[in-house]
Amino acid sequence: MYKKFVRLDLSDREKRQVTLDFTRDLCVLEVVLIQDEHIVNLKNCRVQVEGVQSNNQPVFESCNLSPAKNGAILLTLTEHFVNFNVPLLCELLIEEGGGEERWVFFYVEVKSETRKSRSDIVPQPKPHVPAKTRLIAHRGLSSIAPENTIPAYELAGRYGYYGAECDIHETKDGEFVILHNSTLEGMTNGVGRISDYTLKELQQLTIISGHQIQRYPSLKLPTLEEYLDVCKSWGIVPVIEVKEIEESSISRLIRLIKQWGDAHQVIIISFSKKTLVQIRKLEEAMTLQWLAHLNEENIKVCAKYKMAISCRYKEVTQKLVHQAHQQGVLVATWTVDLNEKMQELMKMGVDFMTTNTLLYRQSLVGCKGGKDYLFHHQSEYINSLSSPLKEKGNEGWIYHEEGQLLEVFDEGEFGNVLEVKLAPLAVGDVVTVSFFYLGMEEDSIRAGLEYVEEGRVQEVEHSIKSTAHGNWHYMSGQFLAMNSVSGDQSYYRVIIGPKAAGKSHFMIRDLHIHLDYM
Repeated sequence: MYKKFVRLDLSDREKRQVTLDFTRDLCVLEVVLIQDEHIVNLKNCRVQVEGVQSNNQPVFESCNLSPAKNGAILLTLTEHFVNFNVPLLCELLIEEGGGEERWVFFYVEVKSETRKSRSDIVPQPKPHVPAKTRLIAHRGLSSIAPENTIPAYELAGRYGYYGAECDIHETKDGEFVILHNSTLEGMTNGVGRISDYTLKELQQLTIISGHQIQRYPSLKLPTLEEYLDVCKSWGIVPVIEVKEIEESSISRLIRLIKQWGDAHQVIIISFSKKTLVQIRKLEEAMTLQWLAHLNEENIKVCAKYKMAISCRYKEVTQKLVHQAHQQGVLVATWTVDLNEKMQELMKMGVDFMTTNTLLYRQSLVGCKGGKDYLFHHQSEYINSLSSPLKEKGNEGWIYHEEGQLLEVFDEGEFGNVLEVKLAPLAVGDVVTVSFFYLGMEEDSIRAGLEYVEEGRVQEVEHSIKSTAHGNWHYMSGQFLAMNSVSGDQSYYRVIIGPKAAGKSHFMIRDLHIHLDYM
Protein backbone atom coordinates (compact mmCIF):
# COMPACT_ATOMS: atom_id res chain seq x y z
CA MET A 1 0.00 0.00 0.00
CA TYR A 2 1.17 3.51 -0.87
CA LYS A 3 0.14 6.17 1.66
CA LYS A 4 0.72 9.90 1.62
CA PHE A 5 0.18 12.29 4.54
CA VAL A 6 -1.03 15.87 4.18
CA ARG A 7 -2.20 18.59 6.54
CA LEU A 8 -5.01 20.94 5.49
CA ASP A 9 -5.49 24.19 7.39
CA LEU A 10 -9.16 25.16 7.70
CA SER A 11 -8.22 28.83 7.95
CA ASP A 12 -6.06 28.80 4.81
CA ARG A 13 -7.85 30.43 1.86
CA GLU A 14 -5.38 29.01 -0.65
CA LYS A 15 -6.22 25.60 -2.07
CA ARG A 16 -3.49 23.09 -1.28
CA GLN A 17 -2.26 20.90 -4.15
CA VAL A 18 -1.46 17.28 -3.32
CA THR A 19 0.55 15.03 -5.64
CA LEU A 20 0.00 11.27 -5.47
CA ASP A 21 1.86 8.33 -6.99
CA PHE A 22 -0.24 5.78 -8.87
CA THR A 23 2.44 3.14 -9.34
CA ARG A 24 1.35 1.03 -6.34
CA ASP A 25 -1.54 -1.40 -5.80
CA LEU A 26 -3.41 0.76 -3.31
CA CYS A 27 -3.12 4.52 -2.87
CA VAL A 28 -4.37 6.16 0.34
CA LEU A 29 -4.25 9.85 1.24
CA GLU A 30 -4.28 10.52 4.97
CA VAL A 31 -5.58 14.02 5.70
CA VAL A 32 -5.17 15.74 9.04
CA LEU A 33 -7.19 18.92 9.56
CA ILE A 34 -5.59 21.86 11.37
CA GLN A 35 -7.15 24.98 12.81
CA ASP A 36 -5.30 27.61 14.90
CA GLU A 37 -2.26 25.32 14.87
CA HIS A 38 -4.22 22.52 16.57
CA ILE A 39 -5.50 19.24 15.16
CA VAL A 40 -9.26 19.36 14.70
CA ASN A 41 -11.14 16.86 16.86
CA LEU A 42 -13.35 14.84 14.51
CA LYS A 43 -15.10 12.81 17.18
CA ASN A 44 -18.84 12.54 16.42
CA CYS A 45 -18.26 14.10 13.00
CA ARG A 46 -19.32 12.75 9.64
CA VAL A 47 -16.97 13.23 6.69
CA GLN A 48 -17.36 12.79 2.96
CA VAL A 49 -15.27 13.69 -0.07
CA GLU A 50 -16.41 14.96 -3.46
CA GLY A 51 -14.29 15.11 -6.58
CA VAL A 52 -14.93 13.84 -10.09
CA GLN A 53 -12.82 13.03 -13.12
CA SER A 54 -13.60 14.13 -16.66
CA ASN A 55 -15.64 10.93 -17.14
CA ASN A 56 -17.64 11.88 -14.01
CA GLN A 57 -16.30 8.92 -12.03
CA PRO A 58 -15.13 9.75 -8.48
CA VAL A 59 -11.50 10.55 -7.66
CA PHE A 60 -11.71 8.68 -4.35
CA GLU A 61 -13.66 5.46 -3.87
CA SER A 62 -13.91 5.75 -0.07
CA CYS A 63 -13.67 8.31 2.73
CA ASN A 64 -13.39 7.21 6.38
CA LEU A 65 -12.22 8.50 9.73
CA SER A 66 -9.02 6.83 10.82
CA PRO A 67 -9.74 4.33 13.63
CA ALA A 68 -6.18 4.68 14.92
CA LYS A 69 -5.58 8.44 14.77
CA ASN A 70 -7.93 11.16 16.00
CA GLY A 71 -8.34 14.00 13.51
CA ALA A 72 -7.23 11.93 10.50
CA ILE A 73 -9.30 11.11 7.42
CA LEU A 74 -8.39 8.25 5.06
CA LEU A 75 -9.16 8.77 1.36
CA THR A 76 -8.65 5.80 -0.96
CA LEU A 77 -7.93 6.64 -4.60
CA THR A 78 -10.12 4.86 -7.15
CA GLU A 79 -8.54 1.98 -9.06
CA HIS A 80 -10.10 3.35 -12.25
CA PHE A 81 -8.26 6.66 -12.40
CA VAL A 82 -7.89 8.28 -15.84
CA ASN A 83 -6.94 11.99 -15.48
CA PHE A 84 -3.20 11.63 -14.83
CA ASN A 85 -0.99 14.71 -14.44
CA VAL A 86 -3.99 17.07 -14.22
CA PRO A 87 -4.96 18.87 -10.96
CA LEU A 88 -8.53 17.93 -9.99
CA LEU A 89 -10.54 19.93 -7.50
CA CYS A 90 -11.78 17.93 -4.48
CA GLU A 91 -13.82 18.92 -1.45
CA LEU A 92 -14.01 17.53 2.06
CA LEU A 93 -17.27 18.01 3.93
CA ILE A 94 -17.08 17.85 7.73
CA GLU A 95 -20.49 17.67 9.39
CA GLU A 96 -20.41 18.11 13.14
CA GLY A 97 -22.82 16.55 15.59
CA GLY A 98 -24.85 19.75 15.87
CA GLY A 99 -25.40 19.87 12.13
CA GLU A 100 -22.82 22.56 11.34
CA GLU A 101 -20.97 21.97 8.07
CA ARG A 102 -17.49 23.01 6.97
CA TRP A 103 -15.89 22.57 3.53
CA VAL A 104 -12.21 22.21 2.70
CA PHE A 105 -11.06 22.48 -0.92
CA PHE A 106 -7.83 21.04 -2.33
CA TYR A 107 -6.36 19.86 -5.63
CA VAL A 108 -5.18 16.31 -6.31
CA GLU A 109 -2.73 15.55 -9.10
CA VAL A 110 -1.97 11.89 -9.74
CA LYS A 111 1.36 11.04 -11.34
CA SER A 112 1.89 7.77 -13.15
CA GLU A 113 4.93 6.25 -14.80
CA THR A 114 3.28 3.00 -15.77
CA ARG A 115 0.09 4.47 -17.20
CA LYS A 116 0.99 7.42 -19.36
CA SER A 117 -2.25 7.90 -21.27
CA ARG A 118 -5.95 7.43 -20.74
CA SER A 119 -6.08 4.83 -23.50
CA ASP A 120 -4.00 2.50 -21.33
CA ILE A 121 -6.86 2.08 -18.88
CA VAL A 122 -8.90 -1.10 -19.19
CA PRO A 123 -12.43 0.08 -20.13
CA GLN A 124 -15.28 -0.54 -17.71
CA PRO A 125 -18.28 -1.14 -19.95
CA LYS A 126 -20.89 -1.09 -17.22
CA PRO A 127 -22.66 2.27 -17.55
CA HIS A 128 -22.98 4.76 -14.75
CA VAL A 129 -26.62 5.28 -13.73
CA PRO A 130 -27.08 8.72 -12.18
CA ALA A 131 -29.70 9.25 -9.47
CA LYS A 132 -33.00 7.54 -10.38
CA THR A 133 -33.38 8.45 -14.04
CA ARG A 134 -31.99 6.02 -16.63
CA LEU A 135 -31.10 7.41 -20.04
CA ILE A 136 -32.07 5.33 -23.07
CA ALA A 137 -30.39 5.90 -26.45
CA HIS A 138 -33.18 6.30 -29.02
CA ARG A 139 -32.64 3.68 -31.75
CA GLY A 140 -29.05 3.58 -30.52
CA LEU A 141 -26.97 6.75 -30.49
CA SER A 142 -28.77 7.78 -33.67
CA SER A 143 -27.48 11.37 -33.64
CA ILE A 144 -24.00 10.27 -34.76
CA ALA A 145 -24.67 6.94 -36.53
CA PRO A 146 -27.56 5.59 -38.65
CA GLU A 147 -30.49 4.64 -36.43
CA ASN A 148 -31.23 1.03 -35.55
CA THR A 149 -27.81 -0.21 -36.74
CA ILE A 150 -25.03 -2.09 -34.99
CA PRO A 151 -22.71 0.99 -34.94
CA ALA A 152 -25.46 3.05 -33.27
CA TYR A 153 -25.88 0.43 -30.52
CA GLU A 154 -22.13 0.05 -30.01
CA LEU A 155 -21.88 3.83 -29.60
CA ALA A 156 -24.67 3.75 -27.00
CA GLY A 157 -22.44 1.38 -25.03
CA ARG A 158 -19.29 3.46 -25.52
CA TYR A 159 -21.09 6.59 -24.34
CA GLY A 160 -22.40 4.98 -21.17
CA TYR A 161 -26.16 4.84 -21.73
CA TYR A 162 -28.26 2.68 -19.43
CA GLY A 163 -30.14 1.16 -22.35
CA ALA A 164 -30.63 1.29 -26.12
CA GLU A 165 -34.02 1.17 -27.84
CA CYS A 166 -34.79 -0.74 -31.04
CA ASP A 167 -37.83 -1.49 -33.23
CA ILE A 168 -38.45 -5.07 -34.38
CA HIS A 169 -40.44 -6.54 -37.28
CA GLU A 170 -41.10 -10.12 -38.29
CA THR A 171 -39.87 -11.48 -41.62
CA LYS A 172 -41.71 -13.79 -43.99
CA ASP A 173 -39.90 -16.80 -42.50
CA GLY A 174 -40.51 -15.82 -38.87
CA GLU A 175 -37.23 -14.11 -37.97
CA PHE A 176 -36.94 -10.74 -36.20
CA VAL A 177 -35.06 -7.82 -37.79
CA ILE A 178 -34.56 -4.25 -36.64
CA LEU A 179 -35.93 -1.25 -38.52
CA HIS A 180 -38.25 1.57 -37.45
CA ASN A 181 -40.76 1.36 -40.28
CA SER A 182 -42.48 -1.75 -41.55
CA THR A 183 -41.45 -0.82 -45.11
CA LEU A 184 -37.93 -0.76 -46.58
CA GLU A 185 -38.02 2.51 -48.54
CA GLY A 186 -35.98 5.41 -47.19
CA MET A 187 -33.54 3.59 -44.95
CA THR A 188 -32.52 0.83 -47.39
CA ASN A 189 -32.13 0.25 -51.11
CA GLY A 190 -35.11 -2.11 -51.02
CA VAL A 191 -38.85 -1.60 -51.56
CA GLY A 192 -41.94 -3.14 -50.01
CA ARG A 193 -42.82 -4.55 -46.61
CA ILE A 194 -40.40 -6.45 -44.38
CA SER A 195 -42.99 -9.19 -43.89
CA ASP A 196 -42.85 -9.99 -47.62
CA TYR A 197 -39.15 -10.93 -47.49
CA THR A 198 -37.19 -13.79 -45.93
CA LEU A 199 -34.25 -12.99 -43.69
CA LYS A 200 -31.82 -14.18 -46.38
CA GLU A 201 -33.40 -11.82 -48.91
CA LEU A 202 -33.28 -8.87 -46.49
CA GLN A 203 -29.61 -9.47 -45.77
CA GLN A 204 -28.86 -8.72 -49.43
CA LEU A 205 -30.04 -5.12 -48.91
CA THR A 206 -27.92 -2.17 -47.76
CA ILE A 207 -28.76 0.69 -45.41
CA ILE A 208 -28.35 3.92 -47.39
CA SER A 209 -29.62 6.63 -45.02
CA GLY A 210 -28.97 8.01 -41.54
CA HIS A 211 -26.60 10.29 -39.66
CA GLN A 212 -22.96 9.96 -40.75
CA ILE A 213 -23.92 7.25 -43.24
CA GLN A 214 -20.74 8.04 -45.25
CA ARG A 215 -18.74 6.59 -42.36
CA TYR A 216 -20.60 3.29 -42.47
CA PRO A 217 -20.73 1.80 -45.98
CA SER A 218 -22.34 -1.59 -46.61
CA LEU A 219 -24.46 -1.62 -43.42
CA LYS A 220 -27.02 -4.41 -43.21
CA LEU A 221 -30.29 -4.71 -41.30
CA PRO A 222 -29.44 -6.16 -37.86
CA THR A 223 -31.22 -9.21 -36.53
CA LEU A 224 -32.62 -9.18 -33.02
CA GLU A 225 -29.94 -11.70 -31.98
CA GLU A 226 -27.14 -9.40 -33.22
CA TYR A 227 -28.65 -6.46 -31.33
CA LEU A 228 -28.92 -8.49 -28.12
CA ASP A 229 -25.30 -9.60 -28.44
CA VAL A 230 -24.15 -5.97 -28.72
CA CYS A 231 -26.17 -5.06 -25.63
CA LYS A 232 -24.61 -7.92 -23.68
CA SER A 233 -21.04 -7.09 -24.72
CA TRP A 234 -21.45 -3.42 -23.70
CA GLY A 235 -23.50 -4.00 -20.55
CA ILE A 236 -26.52 -1.99 -21.72
CA VAL A 237 -30.18 -2.91 -21.25
CA PRO A 238 -32.09 -3.96 -24.40
CA VAL A 239 -35.26 -1.90 -24.88
CA ILE A 240 -37.33 -3.62 -27.59
CA GLU A 241 -40.35 -1.95 -29.16
CA VAL A 242 -42.78 -4.55 -30.46
CA LYS A 243 -44.85 -3.18 -33.32
CA GLU A 244 -46.75 -5.53 -35.62
CA ILE A 245 -46.43 -9.10 -34.39
CA GLU A 246 -48.61 -12.18 -34.70
CA GLU A 247 -49.95 -13.66 -31.47
CA SER A 248 -48.29 -16.95 -32.35
CA SER A 249 -44.92 -15.18 -32.55
CA ILE A 250 -44.94 -13.79 -29.00
CA SER A 251 -43.87 -17.10 -27.46
CA ARG A 252 -41.03 -17.36 -29.97
CA LEU A 253 -39.88 -13.82 -29.12
CA ILE A 254 -39.82 -14.61 -25.39
CA ARG A 255 -37.98 -17.87 -26.02
CA LEU A 256 -35.33 -16.07 -28.11
CA ILE A 257 -34.82 -13.47 -25.37
CA LYS A 258 -34.44 -16.19 -22.71
CA GLN A 259 -31.85 -17.97 -24.86
CA TRP A 260 -29.88 -14.70 -24.87
CA GLY A 261 -30.04 -14.10 -21.12
CA ASP A 262 -32.28 -13.42 -18.14
CA ALA A 263 -35.70 -12.10 -19.07
CA HIS A 264 -35.63 -9.46 -16.32
CA GLN A 265 -32.64 -7.81 -18.05
CA VAL A 266 -34.80 -6.82 -21.02
CA ILE A 267 -37.47 -4.11 -21.38
CA ILE A 268 -40.33 -4.65 -23.85
CA ILE A 269 -42.29 -1.56 -24.94
CA SER A 270 -45.36 -1.32 -27.18
CA PHE A 271 -48.36 0.83 -28.07
CA SER A 272 -50.43 -2.37 -28.02
CA LYS A 273 -51.85 -3.08 -24.58
CA LYS A 274 -53.11 -6.43 -25.89
CA THR A 275 -49.61 -7.51 -26.88
CA LEU A 276 -48.14 -6.48 -23.52
CA VAL A 277 -50.88 -8.29 -21.56
CA GLN A 278 -50.18 -11.46 -23.56
CA ILE A 279 -46.47 -11.16 -22.78
CA ARG A 280 -47.21 -10.63 -19.09
CA LYS A 281 -49.30 -13.81 -18.97
CA LEU A 282 -46.38 -15.78 -20.40
CA GLU A 283 -43.52 -14.07 -18.56
CA GLU A 284 -43.69 -12.52 -15.07
CA ALA A 285 -40.08 -11.35 -14.81
CA MET A 286 -39.81 -9.20 -17.91
CA THR A 287 -40.10 -5.41 -17.57
CA LEU A 288 -42.91 -4.04 -19.73
CA GLN A 289 -43.68 -0.44 -20.68
CA TRP A 290 -46.96 0.63 -22.24
CA LEU A 291 -46.62 3.53 -24.70
CA ALA A 292 -49.72 5.49 -23.74
CA HIS A 293 -51.03 8.83 -22.54
CA LEU A 294 -50.08 9.61 -18.95
CA ASN A 295 -53.36 9.85 -17.08
CA GLU A 296 -55.00 8.31 -14.01
CA GLU A 297 -56.92 5.65 -15.96
CA ASN A 298 -53.83 4.35 -17.79
CA ILE A 299 -51.79 4.36 -14.59
CA LYS A 300 -54.38 2.00 -13.05
CA VAL A 301 -54.13 -0.32 -16.06
CA CYS A 302 -50.32 -0.42 -15.72
CA ALA A 303 -50.59 -1.15 -11.99
CA LYS A 304 -52.97 -4.06 -12.71
CA TYR A 305 -50.63 -5.73 -15.20
CA LYS A 306 -47.35 -4.73 -13.48
CA MET A 307 -46.19 -2.48 -16.30
CA ALA A 308 -44.46 0.88 -16.47
CA ILE A 309 -46.01 3.69 -18.50
CA SER A 310 -44.12 5.51 -21.26
CA CYS A 311 -45.44 8.84 -22.57
CA ARG A 312 -44.47 11.97 -24.48
CA TYR A 313 -42.49 14.28 -22.22
CA LYS A 314 -45.01 17.14 -22.62
CA GLU A 315 -47.59 15.04 -20.73
CA VAL A 316 -45.45 14.61 -17.60
CA THR A 317 -46.46 16.46 -14.43
CA GLN A 318 -45.19 16.14 -10.88
CA LYS A 319 -48.68 15.12 -9.72
CA LEU A 320 -49.03 12.28 -12.24
CA VAL A 321 -45.52 10.95 -11.57
CA HIS A 322 -46.33 10.90 -7.86
CA GLN A 323 -49.63 9.08 -8.49
CA ALA A 324 -47.88 6.49 -10.65
CA HIS A 325 -45.16 5.87 -8.08
CA GLN A 326 -47.74 5.49 -5.31
CA GLN A 327 -49.25 2.61 -7.30
CA GLY A 328 -45.86 1.04 -8.03
CA VAL A 329 -45.81 2.19 -11.67
CA LEU A 330 -42.55 3.51 -13.11
CA VAL A 331 -42.69 6.44 -15.56
CA ALA A 332 -40.74 6.62 -18.81
CA THR A 333 -40.78 9.49 -21.29
CA TRP A 334 -39.63 10.28 -24.83
CA THR A 335 -37.96 11.86 -26.83
CA VAL A 336 -36.03 14.46 -24.80
CA ASP A 337 -33.21 16.38 -26.51
CA LEU A 338 -33.07 19.60 -24.45
CA ASN A 339 -30.81 19.64 -21.39
CA GLU A 340 -33.06 22.02 -19.49
CA LYS A 341 -36.10 19.80 -20.08
CA MET A 342 -34.08 16.75 -18.99
CA GLN A 343 -33.25 18.43 -15.68
CA GLU A 344 -36.89 19.40 -15.17
CA LEU A 345 -38.08 15.82 -15.77
CA MET A 346 -35.38 14.39 -13.50
CA LYS A 347 -36.56 16.73 -10.75
CA MET A 348 -40.11 15.38 -11.22
CA GLY A 349 -38.79 11.85 -10.62
CA VAL A 350 -39.11 10.33 -14.10
CA ASP A 351 -37.57 6.84 -14.08
CA PHE A 352 -36.56 6.41 -17.75
CA MET A 353 -35.84 8.99 -20.43
CA THR A 354 -35.22 8.35 -24.13
CA THR A 355 -32.95 10.77 -26.00
CA ASN A 356 -31.15 11.20 -29.31
CA THR A 357 -28.34 13.44 -28.06
CA LEU A 358 -28.21 14.09 -24.32
CA LEU A 359 -25.50 12.94 -21.93
CA TYR A 360 -25.65 13.14 -18.15
CA ARG A 361 -22.57 12.30 -16.08
CA GLN A 362 -21.87 9.30 -18.27
CA SER A 363 -18.82 7.06 -18.28
CA LEU A 364 -17.10 7.17 -21.66
CA VAL A 365 -15.28 4.05 -22.85
CA GLY A 366 -12.42 3.90 -25.32
CA CYS A 367 -11.45 7.58 -25.45
CA LYS A 368 -8.55 8.26 -27.83
CA GLY A 369 -7.12 11.11 -25.79
CA GLY A 370 -8.21 14.39 -24.34
CA LYS A 371 -7.43 18.01 -23.62
CA ASP A 372 -7.96 20.10 -20.49
CA TYR A 373 -8.57 23.82 -20.02
CA LEU A 374 -7.84 24.68 -16.39
CA PHE A 375 -8.54 28.15 -15.00
CA HIS A 376 -6.29 28.73 -11.99
CA HIS A 377 -4.81 32.16 -12.78
CA GLN A 378 -5.93 35.64 -13.79
CA SER A 379 -4.46 35.41 -17.31
CA GLU A 380 -6.57 32.33 -18.14
CA TYR A 381 -9.80 34.15 -17.29
CA ILE A 382 -8.77 37.44 -18.99
CA ASN A 383 -7.91 35.67 -22.25
CA SER A 384 -11.43 34.23 -22.35
CA LEU A 385 -13.43 37.33 -21.38
CA SER A 386 -15.98 38.41 -23.99
CA SER A 387 -14.87 41.47 -25.96
CA PRO A 388 -17.39 43.95 -24.40
CA LEU A 389 -16.44 42.85 -20.88
CA LYS A 390 -12.72 42.97 -21.61
CA GLU A 391 -13.04 46.53 -22.92
CA LYS A 392 -14.93 47.60 -19.79
CA GLY A 393 -11.90 46.77 -17.64
CA ASN A 394 -12.19 46.77 -13.86
CA GLU A 395 -15.54 48.51 -14.03
CA GLY A 396 -16.95 45.24 -15.29
CA TRP A 397 -14.82 42.63 -13.59
CA ILE A 398 -12.25 42.04 -10.84
CA TYR A 399 -9.99 39.03 -10.36
CA HIS A 400 -9.31 38.06 -6.74
CA GLU A 401 -5.96 36.31 -6.33
CA GLU A 402 -7.07 35.10 -2.91
CA GLY A 403 -9.47 32.32 -3.78
CA GLN A 404 -8.76 32.58 -7.54
CA LEU A 405 -12.18 34.14 -8.21
CA LEU A 406 -13.51 36.14 -11.15
CA GLU A 407 -16.10 38.70 -9.98
CA VAL A 408 -18.38 40.20 -12.63
CA PHE A 409 -20.54 43.35 -12.50
CA ASP A 410 -22.96 43.36 -15.44
CA GLU A 411 -25.38 46.19 -16.15
CA GLY A 412 -27.10 44.01 -18.72
CA GLU A 413 -24.80 44.96 -21.59
CA PHE A 414 -22.40 42.03 -21.88
CA GLY A 415 -24.42 38.90 -22.75
CA ASN A 416 -21.65 36.30 -22.51
CA VAL A 417 -19.07 36.78 -19.77
CA LEU A 418 -16.63 34.06 -20.83
CA GLU A 419 -16.13 32.65 -24.34
CA VAL A 420 -13.61 29.80 -24.47
CA LYS A 421 -12.72 28.79 -28.03
CA LEU A 422 -11.99 25.07 -28.17
CA ALA A 423 -9.50 23.02 -30.13
CA PRO A 424 -10.66 21.13 -33.26
CA LEU A 425 -13.33 18.49 -32.58
CA ALA A 426 -14.80 15.62 -34.57
CA VAL A 427 -18.37 14.33 -34.63
CA GLY A 428 -18.98 12.40 -31.41
CA ASP A 429 -16.31 14.08 -29.28
CA VAL A 430 -17.51 15.12 -25.82
CA VAL A 431 -17.08 18.46 -24.05
CA THR A 432 -17.40 18.44 -20.24
CA VAL A 433 -17.78 21.77 -18.42
CA SER A 434 -17.74 22.33 -14.67
CA PHE A 435 -17.33 25.31 -12.35
CA PHE A 436 -18.57 26.94 -9.15
CA TYR A 437 -20.51 30.19 -9.11
CA LEU A 438 -21.90 32.49 -6.42
CA GLY A 439 -24.77 34.81 -7.30
CA MET A 440 -24.39 37.91 -5.15
CA GLU A 441 -27.98 38.97 -5.85
CA GLU A 442 -29.64 35.59 -6.49
CA ASP A 443 -28.41 35.67 -10.08
CA SER A 444 -28.84 32.62 -12.28
CA ILE A 445 -26.03 31.54 -14.61
CA ARG A 446 -26.33 29.95 -18.04
CA ALA A 447 -23.52 27.89 -19.47
CA GLY A 448 -23.18 25.70 -22.49
CA LEU A 449 -21.76 25.08 -25.92
CA GLU A 450 -22.03 27.08 -29.15
CA TYR A 451 -21.13 26.09 -32.71
CA VAL A 452 -19.61 28.92 -34.78
CA GLU A 453 -19.25 28.68 -38.56
CA GLU A 454 -17.89 31.63 -40.55
CA GLY A 455 -19.03 34.05 -37.86
CA ARG A 456 -22.55 32.61 -37.54
CA VAL A 457 -23.41 31.25 -34.09
CA GLN A 458 -25.60 28.20 -33.62
CA GLU A 459 -26.70 27.55 -30.04
CA VAL A 460 -26.14 23.96 -28.93
CA GLU A 461 -27.21 24.12 -25.29
CA HIS A 462 -27.25 26.86 -22.70
CA SER A 463 -28.46 25.19 -19.54
CA ILE A 464 -26.57 22.68 -17.41
CA LYS A 465 -27.23 21.20 -14.02
CA SER A 466 -26.51 23.13 -10.86
CA THR A 467 -26.23 21.73 -7.32
CA ALA A 468 -25.85 23.72 -4.12
CA HIS A 469 -22.71 23.56 -1.95
CA GLY A 470 -23.42 26.00 0.84
CA ASN A 471 -23.70 29.47 -0.72
CA TRP A 472 -21.94 28.32 -3.88
CA HIS A 473 -23.50 26.41 -6.76
CA TYR A 474 -21.67 23.73 -8.74
CA MET A 475 -22.50 23.45 -12.44
CA SER A 476 -21.50 20.49 -14.59
CA GLY A 477 -22.59 19.24 -17.98
CA GLN A 478 -21.58 17.07 -20.92
CA PHE A 479 -22.12 18.05 -24.56
CA LEU A 480 -21.90 15.96 -27.71
CA ALA A 481 -20.17 17.49 -30.75
CA MET A 482 -22.48 17.06 -33.75
CA ASN A 483 -20.14 18.66 -36.30
CA SER A 484 -16.47 18.24 -37.19
CA VAL A 485 -14.70 21.60 -36.77
CA SER A 486 -11.23 22.75 -37.82
CA GLY A 487 -10.81 25.40 -35.12
CA ASP A 488 -10.40 28.16 -37.75
CA GLN A 489 -13.48 29.10 -39.77
CA SER A 490 -15.61 26.67 -37.77
CA TYR A 491 -15.22 25.91 -34.08
CA TYR A 492 -17.01 25.19 -30.81
CA ARG A 493 -16.84 27.50 -27.82
CA VAL A 494 -17.95 27.22 -24.21
CA ILE A 495 -19.95 30.24 -23.08
CA ILE A 496 -20.85 31.37 -19.55
CA GLY A 497 -23.01 34.37 -18.65
CA PRO A 498 -26.12 35.57 -16.81
CA LYS A 499 -29.26 33.62 -17.67
CA ALA A 500 -31.55 36.62 -17.87
CA ALA A 501 -31.12 40.16 -19.19
CA GLY A 502 -30.61 42.96 -16.69
CA LYS A 503 -28.17 43.75 -13.92
CA SER A 504 -26.20 40.90 -12.42
CA HIS A 505 -23.35 40.42 -9.98
CA PHE A 506 -21.69 37.05 -9.49
CA MET A 507 -18.42 35.17 -8.95
CA ILE A 508 -16.93 32.19 -10.82
CA ARG A 509 -14.15 29.85 -9.69
CA ASP A 510 -12.54 26.52 -10.55
CA LEU A 511 -13.63 26.47 -14.18
CA HIS A 512 -12.56 23.22 -15.84
CA ILE A 513 -13.25 22.23 -19.45
CA HIS A 514 -12.30 18.77 -20.66
CA LEU A 515 -12.42 17.39 -24.21
CA ASP A 516 -12.75 13.65 -24.79
CA TYR A 517 -11.69 12.54 -28.27
CA MET A 518 -13.89 9.56 -29.12
